[in-house]
Amino acid sequence: MNMRTIADFEEKLIDFLWDKFEKDSTIKSIIKDKNQIVLNSPIDEMKGGLSLFLYQINENIFLRNQNFQETNPKTIQSSPLFLSLFYLITPTTDNPFNDHILLSKILQLIHDNSQLKLSFKDGTNDFTNERFNLIMNDLTIDEMNKIWSILSSSKPYKLSISLEVTPIKIESSKSTEFKEVEEVEFKYYLR
Repeated sequence: MNMRTIADFEEKLIDFLWDKFEKDSTIKSIIKDKNQIVLNSPIDEMKGGLSLFLYQINENIFLRNQNFQETNPKTIQSSPLFLSLFYLITPTTDNPFNDHILLSKILQLIHDNSQLKLSFKDGTNDFTNERFNLIMNDLTIDEMNKIWSILSSSKPYKLSISLEVTPIKIESSKSTEFKEVEEVEFKYYLR
């Protein structure tokens, strides 16, 4: 198991966003460089960027308790852990008009790519054409305010989107080896 699965996924997510932003001249005039898409808290973020802040990780209970996976004829591996990642997506341009343009583009991308297909390798595991569901996480204004108050008591709330990405698969490192049956003995009893 490689511990970089979430980080490698996030790198591909940023690549995906930058690829779409680069092709849109309006967005490219707001986000001029891939380095302006960051994983920092929106409170810590520099002006003129886009923050993808991972604020919560949950186990995807619908995919829990999958069957063991056969890695070779003599070994089975425990089922992977499937996660849901929750991101607070916040434009930090300090220009409400540009923030709204950026949010509109993000919403369009979520809508058009509700099932995002990405390929990446996290060291030992190869994730080829993995499908990730992008789901708008509808938070109430009270829930959003609670998140912002945890981030900062002095900075005002900024318009944000909460996005759920699932399933993120983390392979198990637990496996069991089986020995071949060499001899079988049957006993019969007569009554």
